[in-house]
Amino acid sequence: MKINIVIIGLGNIGKRHLQAVSRLSYCSEILGYVLNLEDKKVIAEFCQKNNISTENLRLVTNFDDTLKAITERTIVIVSTTAKGRVKIIEQVLKHRPLAIIAEKPLCQNPSEYEHLINLVKEYNIPIYGNFPKHMYPVYQKINHLLKAGSITSFNAITWGGMACAGIHALELMTWLLAVKDYKILKAVCHKEFASKRDGFMDFAADLVLEVNGGIVCSLSASEDKKLEIYDIASEEKKYSVCESSGKILEVNNNAEFLVSDLEILHVSQITDQIVDDIVKGGKVRLPDVYESYTAHKILFECMKLCNLERLNIT
Repeated sequence: MKINIVIIGLGNIGKRHLQAVSRLSYCSEILGYVLNLEDKKVIAEFCQKNNISTENLRLVTNFDDTLKAITERTIVIVSTTAKGRVKIIEQVLKHRPLAIIAEKPLCQNPSEYEHLINLVKEYNIPIYGNFPKHMYPVYQKINHLLKAGSITSFNAITWGGMACAGIHALELMTWLLAVKDYKILKAVCHKEFASKRDGFMDFAADLVLEVNGGIVCSLSASEDKKLEIYDIASEEKKYSVCESSGKILEVNNNAEFLVSDLEILHVSQITDQIVDDIVKGGKVRLPDVYESYTAHKILFECMKLCNLERLNIT
């Protein structure tokens, strides 16, 4: 079926969403909401540089015009900052799109997340969080081979802050381990710092928690050490996924190991696949707001324990 796509927010990530969905032959129109005429020039230059056809691209600076373009055959991508995102999503839902894809963290605090869930229940329209790691072949392989019940440990190191980057690690952990319950054992904030997005903040922290009644997991999120590693183990095999170097180490109980290259998928490579999932009515390879609830709940509880409940995250 023919669909149209609305992208609200065409910053760095929004432009990559545009790059991906421009490949969809069954998309009749891509409408992008931008703030001003200067943004239109930036998008035009981006499209020219990346050989993106603008034949079915329409850019508007009026938000009411954006909302009017939404129908039951529209997939809306909300790639704004976290502040005010829930209000935007609420306005979008009133126009009853086919589905919504939103950036992460989906919102800034627990009450906003609860409101988001209530909106999904009210309108019965799915909202998916943009967590690309669900699409990485290595994590799909681990999810298939190491069933949630067999994973004995999950330890992660990431950078860019606990909110912006750490939420990806928490989402990966709650997905792979199918986390049903958890208890935070330690949450220590080392520093607050200005986010790469103007006006927003993040924090470097260490987090240790017990999940599913006994599995101890850890996450360390720095500001700028540029190291991202995930150690995931079962009784039979251990995986060390170093996203920083693009390598995977697999080790079994006989000390036999295999080193392989890591395939990292970017937003520009996957959003069209997610739209395909939605249109075809199959399993969508991104978590919805229900599936991502626990990861966000852990993040917000960590912030509370670190006295950072009011931090302006995105």
